[in-house]
Amino acid sequence: MRADNKTWQADQRVRLKLRRVIDLCVDGVARGAMPLQRAAQTMDGAGAPFEVVCRVLMPFKNGGAAPAGRASAPHPSVQHWNDVAAR
Repeated sequence: MRADNKTWQADQRVRLKLRRVIDLCVDGVARGAMPLQRAAQTMDGAGAPFEVVCRVLMPFKNGGAAPAGRASAPHPSVQHWNDVAAR
């Protein structure tokens, strides 16, 4: 039973790190600090499923970055964590 608990904890850590990478990439694209292609490559390299990458970056495909006068723009709410947690 201890091995199962350690495996579960390791999986949880991986999911949390992946969630953080996705959040940082989406925030970078929203601010205009990270190009869309680089964000997609970064998330793919971190192990994010293709469906999640598409879903979180889709709102930015037509230049959804923040205007120059704003420090940060709120990014659209995405419901991708269920997909990440399920993998």
